Amino acid sequence: MNVPQSDSPWRIVPAGATQLPLLTELYEEAARWQASRSPVHWPLECRENWTPDVERGYVHLLEEKATGAVAGMVILYPDPEPFDRSIWPDPEASAAYLHKLIVRRTWEGQGLGELLLDWAEAECRRMGKRLLRLDCMGDNEGLNRYYPRAGFTYRGQTIGKGWKANRYEREVREHLVSSPV
Repeated sequence: MNVPQSDSPWRIVPAGATQLPLLTELYEEAARWQASRSPVHWPLECRENWTPDVERGYVHLLEEKATGAVAGMVILYPDPEPFDRSIWPDPEASAAYLHKLIVRRTWEGQGLGELLLDWAEAECRRMGKRLLRLDCMGDNEGLNRYYPRAGFTYRGQTIGKGWKANRYEREVREHLVSSPV
């Protein structure tokens, strides 16, 4: 989805320290929705410590420009975190790693997930990265259909104790001239 920056009704902004409760709210909303659709989901109670990632500028919110309403969030790491290193066979590749892609259900079906993914890809290009990587639960049928439709290539599966993570990556495209928002 390429939306010219000036025409987009959305903006993506770094999350601030005052928004830590909002991040937990977004996460728990998404976890409850996942639990209603799939036996494999995020824990219902948020155990995340958002502060370090917020302080480093890795957590971003999708806001509606007209109202300031927050429609979603994403975390984009410029380098692999310990979990990424544990599941990717080549974590030193020129890649950024996306986590916690969340769009509130009230904005479902408007292409906002793709908007966040395109923004993350534009950020990868700005960072000089060749790849945008992410993972999802191997048993989550919806996400495992969604990411290939969004231009991601399946790169295998890592099996842990009681879980399976499917790995996906998308090459950074040069023809995306600017960030979509």
